[in-house]
Amino acid sequence: MKKENQEILTAIRLYEIKDIEQIRNVVKDTYTILDVETTGTMGDVTEIAALRVEEGQMVDIFHTLVKAKEKIKPVVKQLTGMTDDMLKTAPEWEYIYPQLVAFLGDSILVGHSIDMDLLHIYFKSKSEGKSFTSGPYIDTNMLAHQVVPDVDGRQKYSVQALCEWFQLPCQYFHRALWDCEAEKMLFEILVESYGKIK
Repeated sequence: MKKENQEILTAIRLYEIKDIEQIRNVVKDTYTILDVETTGTMGDVTEIAALRVEEGQMVDIFHTLVKAKEKIKPVVKQLTGMTDDMLKTAPEWEYIYPQLVAFLGDSILVGHSIDMDLLHIYFKSKSEGKSFTSGPYIDTNMLAHQVVPDVDGRQKYSVQALCEWFQLPCQYFHRALWDCEAEKMLFEILVESYGKIK
């Protein structure tokens, strides 16, 4: 990872909520699930979804494709089913940015490796002359490593692998909105299971 990327990521991680009691309070209150899809590792943003959750219920949705300035990598096309043609008529970041910022507001964010999603949004905004500042967030990937045991060193911690491990009713993955829906269920069961699985 480039030095600049690492410095920004370090700054973003200062806002991570790690205290389990605070996390337990968040899951019962209001938060926003966030997921970002890209053209590839440290690539351009292609899709963003966010779900507002209040007392366990989804109350609002933000979802959009994003017109990318580079081609989607073949491995990403295979994984997500997304194509470059799908993004040709997608809105520009200049149009999306104010709507996204308004939707997120000062809500606590929740997501799987969400620090990387926030990094993508930061650099996408910067490339378009916009300033994006991250706030408090909870990383379900980090939480999962504290909850789900890796007995033989083979446990996988992707959203899909964890949903399968907990037998959650998630059918679709690797698209922003699908992942948000899965991450909501995953967040809830991780908090519920904290300290109970040996």
